[in-house]
Amino acid sequence: MTPPKTAGRAIAKELVSHAAESERCVTRLVDNLSAHCVKTSAVLAVRSSADDAVSDADADPAEGVDTAGGRGLSVDVSWNPKLGFWFCHHAVDGGHSLTFGLSDPRGCARLHGIYEMTLPVAGFDRKAGGALVRFGNDVFLAHTSRTGAGKRPTDKAQFPYFVAQHEYDLAQATVTLPGGKSADMILLSSTNDSNAGLNIYKFLRAACDFEHWLAWNLLRPQGSGQDPSSELNSDCPPPVASEAACSLIGNRRTAGTPLHCKVTASLRKHLEKRLQTRKTPCTLAASAQHDVLVLAPDATVTAVFQVKTDITPESLFSGAGELLLSREALMARKVLVAPQNLGPFFTQALHRQGIEVATYVFSGKGFVFIDVDRVLESLGQTL
Repeated sequence: MTPPKTAGRAIAKELVSHAAESERCVTRLVDNLSAHCVKTSAVLAVRSSADDAVSDADADPAEGVDTAGGRGLSVDVSWNPKLGFWFCHHAVDGGHSLTFGLSDPRGCARLHGIYEMTLPVAGFDRKAGGALVRFGNDVFLAHTSRTGAGKRPTDKAQFPYFVAQHEYDLAQATVTLPGGKSADMILLSSTNDSNAGLNIYKFLRAACDFEHWLAWNLLRPQGSGQDPSSELNSDCPPPVASEAACSLIGNRRTAGTPLHCKVTASLRKHLEKRLQTRKTPCTLAASAQHDVLVLAPDATVTAVFQVKTDITPESLFSGAGELLLSREALMARKVLVAPQNLGPFFTQALHRQGIEVATYVFSGKGFVFIDVDRVLESLGQTL
């Protein structure tokens, strides 16, 4: 069920406040998230910050373990290899704890989640990070405060704007709280949705991308007096990645991952179908450096498509470099295929280098590619 929208923002009537109903909703959510998952065991890193959803005080001493990196919690983890995220769920006093991450937990000595939330069985706690919101006969899992990735607290005001600006397909809602007050929340997924895993992945991807943009100083600081909707001005100094930013980002090349392979295969099928429909005399190929090449009848490379599965700065930098520093793409149309709207700054910067941007969106049935057909139309006119 899609929540109703009013003036671009969904309006919720109430939170789920009954303990029995909350328990049923959490059970359905966990069951839907577990679809297509592989079960494994791991040690979850336990943060000691008072702001964290899971703390040393919450850990069961019988289940806690001490490792070289500090205290950890032995948990059962569900890994979704198709989308590339994991989650673990366990009961805590007065609610349920959910932790999510984007790394493969199998064989990992110590897991660090990028987002943690506690769902209170009754009542509302903004610091808990999560809530169950009712829309008619349906109930949605909602994000209530901070992203939970990287250093905390993150800029709560910028994250909702970042989600909307880059079109992550996550609804935002104004929710009525007990006592008559209201709060703005981001809706993650219906607890009844069989595609809950995909919906949660979109949020995790947004949270991770947001933290990377923060680390690279690509977002304006709160209270700077500058309009955040204008993105970066041309007179802004180039961002400098700090040591902490480099540590956060690391080496996260996604080429060859299951998700990257699925997106690339879907793109090839889309291009093949469009070339046949338009009767364009081109064939498709691939190389060690590029995901999809479009070849003219004389085997000349006319277009190069480079696929990315996130919009972290390092992915955009590597994609641009792969397109620019290549003999195959030297005289060809260069297209960066990304899952989100990059915003005016990156889009214009890439355009100045002769790189076009085409986006795609996730759906329950596959991937929908946007702006790719525009490239094929112009190719057909030049051949």
